[in-house]
Amino acid sequence: LFGQIEGGKFVINEGSKVSLLTPANKLAYSPDGSHVVIGEMSRRVRFVSAKGEEVGGGGLMHSARVDAVAFAPDGKLAVTGGLDGSVAVWQVGTKGDYRRLKSAHRGGVTGIAFAGDGTIFTAGGDNAIIAWTMDEAVSA
Repeated sequence: LFGQIEGGKFVINEGSKVSLLTPANKLAYSPDGSHVVIGEMSRRVRFVSAKGEEVGGGGLMHSARVDAVAFAPDGKLAVTGGLDGSVAVWQVGTKGDYRRLKSAHRGGVTGIAFAGDGTIFTAGGDNAIIAWTMDEAVSA
């Protein structure tokens, strides 16, 4: 295994490695410990299993590097934010973005989080923190 959650902490197994074509910029582990979402400098979003194997899902949506990533509490969705100010919602295991907010922030998305009720919170270079609902994200 690439890693697992032990005592509330993510522990990478010694000698484990996930190779990418471009540098990873941000990553987050799913709440159940089964997946990792990776935001790359190249704008690509990837999902890997806890075994370090690439799984379906992800792709290119952002037009600049990915600067923020987070999983929904149920682990079925992930959100990413880019330097271009866009936010994408991804279904784990499904290629392409599921929903998107093209102009969430001027100055880029610098932070992102999923609340327990499904609200997406984003922080940006425009000095704002905004709460979004899935209804505000358009289908891809």
